[in-house]
Amino acid sequence: MWKLTGLRLIRLPQLILPQHHIKSILFTRNPSIVLIPNYVHIHSDTSSSLPVLIIGGGIAGLTLARACTIAKIPFKLFEQSTQLQSDKRAGTGIGLWGPALRALYTLGITDKLYSKGQLMICAGYRDSHTGNWLAKPHPLINSFTSCLCLLRGDLQSALLDSLDPEHIHTNHKFKSINLKSKSVIITFENGLNYSGSLVVAADGINSAVRNKLKFEIQPVYCGYSYWRCIINYRSIEPSLSFSQSDPTTAFESWGPGARFAYVPLQPPNAFWFVSEKMTNPTLKSNELTKFELKTKFCNWHAPIPDIIGATDSNELLYTPIYRIEFPWKQWADVRSRVVYIGDSAHAIPPNLASGGMLAIQDSLQLASELRTVYAVHEANHIKFDSALEQYVQKRKYHIKLVQLASHAIAAIGQISNTTLIYLRNFIIQAIPFTIRSSIFNRLHRVALGWNYTVPNLGQGLYARALGCSEFEKLPELLQLFHCEQTEVRTHECKGTATVKRGPSWLSRILAGVGGAPPPAQNAEVSVTIQQHADGSETWTRYFYYLHPNRIHKFETIQFLENDHLIETIGHSILPIKMQFLFHLKSIPAGFQHQLKSCRLSIYNSSFFSITIPRFLLPSVTGITEITESGKSWKFDVTVSAPVNKLTRWLMNDMNCYIGGYSGEIQTFSKPNITQAFSIKQNNHSSLKTGSSAGQFYTQVRSYCTNTYQPYSHSAASYPCLPVNLGYTAKILVLGGYGLFGARIASQLLAKGYTVWIAGRHHSEEIKLEILQQANKHVVEQDQLIDKRLYSILFDLHATDQLQEQLLKLKPSIVINCAGPFQCQNYHVAETCVQHKIHYIDLADSRAFVTTFPHKLHQQALQSNVTLISGASTVPGLSSTVCLELSKQYLSKVEMINIGISPGNHTRRGLGTIQSILSSTGKPFKWLINDQMTTIYGWQALNLSYLFDSKLHLRWLSAVDVPDLELLPKLFPSAHTITFRAGLELSIIHLGLWALSWLVRIGLVSDLSKYAEILKTISEWNWFRNAGTDVGGMFVQIQGIGKDLNSKLTITWQLYAGSGDGPQIPATAAVILVDKLMHNNPMSPLHHGAHSCVGLFTISEFMAELKHFDIHCRVFIQ
Repeated sequence: MWKLTGLRLIRLPQLILPQHHIKSILFTRNPSIVLIPNYVHIHSDTSSSLPVLIIGGGIAGLTLARACTIAKIPFKLFEQSTQLQSDKRAGTGIGLWGPALRALYTLGITDKLYSKGQLMICAGYRDSHTGNWLAKPHPLINSFTSCLCLLRGDLQSALLDSLDPEHIHTNHKFKSINLKSKSVIITFENGLNYSGSLVVAADGINSAVRNKLKFEIQPVYCGYSYWRCIINYRSIEPSLSFSQSDPTTAFESWGPGARFAYVPLQPPNAFWFVSEKMTNPTLKSNELTKFELKTKFCNWHAPIPDIIGATDSNELLYTPIYRIEFPWKQWADVRSRVVYIGDSAHAIPPNLASGGMLAIQDSLQLASELRTVYAVHEANHIKFDSALEQYVQKRKYHIKLVQLASHAIAAIGQISNTTLIYLRNFIIQAIPFTIRSSIFNRLHRVALGWNYTVPNLGQGLYARALGCSEFEKLPELLQLFHCEQTEVRTHECKGTATVKRGPSWLSRILAGVGGAPPPAQNAEVSVTIQQHADGSETWTRYFYYLHPNRIHKFETIQFLENDHLIETIGHSILPIKMQFLFHLKSIPAGFQHQLKSCRLSIYNSSFFSITIPRFLLPSVTGITEITESGKSWKFDVTVSAPVNKLTRWLMNDMNCYIGGYSGEIQTFSKPNITQAFSIKQNNHSSLKTGSSAGQFYTQVRSYCTNTYQPYSHSAASYPCLPVNLGYTAKILVLGGYGLFGARIASQLLAKGYTVWIAGRHHSEEIKLEILQQANKHVVEQDQLIDKRLYSILFDLHATDQLQEQLLKLKPSIVINCAGPFQCQNYHVAETCVQHKIHYIDLADSRAFVTTFPHKLHQQALQSNVTLISGASTVPGLSSTVCLELSKQYLSKVEMINIGISPGNHTRRGLGTIQSILSSTGKPFKWLINDQMTTIYGWQALNLSYLFDSKLHLRWLSAVDVPDLELLPKLFPSAHTITFRAGLELSIIHLGLWALSWLVRIGLVSDLSKYAEILKTISEWNWFRNAGTDVGGMFVQIQGIGKDLNSKLTITWQLYAGSGDGPQIPATAAVILVDKLMHNNPMSPLHHGAHSCVGLFTISEFMAELKHFDIHCRVFIQ
């Protein structure tokens, strides 16, 4: 903090002052600087990192603060008390069921809790008179199906100790809230103000925030009250009143209109409570209450009378039980930027000891949803609505179920009528005890949500599986490798591996069915890991074999379910997957996988699955250990069949060994590892190029320096504008609010151009997204970048409006992204010619692109301008790849097959859908066996492999593109040229294939008329939640090699992850703008009208994509 003669120097935009402090501001010569007296408290953050403001320092608030710390979400927590917990006995005991313990385990605080609590089985229910068990759970204690009982203050202390005190503010009582355009300001009764992006009300059942904003929602009395206390059970034990009950066993007894519960805490303490029906909740003196309780419960079974008698009256606490009837739709108020969690949203009677568990789960789920906002959108208002909606949707059903179960326990357990009590007990006890126990266990597990998976907070999959404390015990290299990095979603490691198989024929069959690699000694191995936004990971292993020259690919998907790490094997096109459930535990130098169970699953669902019987379960163990150098690790995976007489006889092996592989990983591509250990980033030059194996690897990986690294900049690429152009180069992007136009605009802004985006409808959100993306990719920090983005509204199909805007703006280049182009004419390009403006479009219409030069070439030459059509994936990129690959590897091209498939999560533009539907079911011609054969759009189904990482084996269908007419002219020797496209989800792709038949037989004239309806259907949650954000493309060329003897197949593959697929069709236009503005004499761009064929290189294209999760490679067969 700067100080000057008792004054503090601060910047004016950060001021948030109470009204009575305004007069104390003294302006200096710099109008953006003010001098403030030291007693004035200023609390604000820059707009790019506004914190989440948490009101309430209870369990919900502290858990959310801890989750925000892990998820790297800025926050401030406010508590009205002077201390967060002054008395650790305040609030008495709390029960943490398995799901809550799993959540706290991920947060890294369970070690402290286990040392201060008592782990117990679920409390059963007993008859108040006889003490007989009405329902008793299975006597199994483990960390996930049992309850940890401890003092509420101990839990608060453990959470508080894990937080930075700088973010905790006590003695702050909430007063009011004010909403600004992109922030919210809260005021406290001490006069201080704080600005943030979101307010989280975690201040309990009597929430001050809710009372201020939702004053009509007040607590409702449930009709009964609680008395509770903590005792020393050893003071009762000598009386032998525990003869029917172990003092460390919890129970709940049901009697006329009341319930009594006993819960052991850390020895020798125990917690008890009484629930009794009361029409009027009145507070009596503790001595009178204790006397009344002793009188009422004197005839209940032992040790209940002695427990009440041993209670200190001063320790007795009375609480009337209330609930909150708060509609779930109002738990998150996007308009006022307030979200409610814990008891402030859904206070539940503590009949299942579930309030703390629900508050903890609320906090983690909210932090998980907010993480996506802060990671991608820097806490602006763009995606808060979807994040909060997801939070509510994912929490409402479980909370509703617990509410119903809690009310049912009170209703059944507190029956007052003696006849009904007798009938209840008779019905329950008539069921055999084992069946009764099984039913009780199942109902209890369902009600409390035992199948709970901790939401992703960005720690990384293995950190979630091991827990924060265990993960931190791993060697540094393993921590860095398995932690999640938002900016690096895909990374790679390499090393060597020895693969072994068992000696018997059965072991070879089982290994082959499981997709295991063939035996090898010290084979080169590379592993590609793609981390997905939901926390799952795709592991693709490549084993390189020298004799014969080939590659074995083994891909699995890993994700977390409950407390198990699930690894899935199976082709993405097939519905049935094999899922292995591993228990992951840390060992001194690494961690170990131990197989617990295995199941066959349909579409990776745990609900539609069949568990393999234990007698058929194989034994799978995987060990990962760091080496002595600390800069590499060794791995060892062993698989054995179930050991029994039959398998020993069939396999002729006492150990029933199936196979396995072991080796060492030595090189890594992840930036955080290379920075920490100075390990050279992995590329193909590190392979053994001196041997024939090295030559093979180099040939396989030619055309890209690394499987997941873009091309380096070539001399012909232009990362930024030269100084002499400055900001004078003005680019007009038609359709700039669309899917591709917005991406083009952001890339051009990052390069220093002044950009005008035009459309028929204005969207401030898209404009803000363009600025954010541009700021991420800008070469040098540009404070004026937002001054170079302008928007304008007009209809480009109205020639007079277009003429008017071109005269007014005088742009250097017009980029037309306003598709579809199937039904457009050339009036936009012709208007640009008239005003001597360069023109580029993203057309993919066959007729539009192929006839473009014939229609406009002479006009363009006369006006000295360049017009380019098809600056997109097709034909721009596809033709470039065909030309470069054929030139480098082939003397004669015989066949070209091209395929493309976007990820299902990738945003779809209406124009793109209309373009696809316009040719669906309609005839067109392509080259097959030297004949131009008629084919119908979206037919000629084919299953094809694309890239890896969920991209293999997708359905593709024939589509009509300019390449089918342009490529036969470029490669007259080719006898077959095809182009197919596909959708990731088989059900959508095959559904569109079925619709194509309606067009083909004449029942429907044109599907493009139904584009909006079909787009809406494809965006239903059922479809949107399926699939991935990964897309890809391949270009396969067959022909005669340069030696004129060998027949080669060259396959170029392009991978697009993290939803970056739409950047591919948007990149060609950016490259061409650079070429036109730089007037490079070596550039193939000349005045005239051209189809976009061979106008840039692959290296230039990939250099533009260096900031995105887009990569390419080449295979030669």
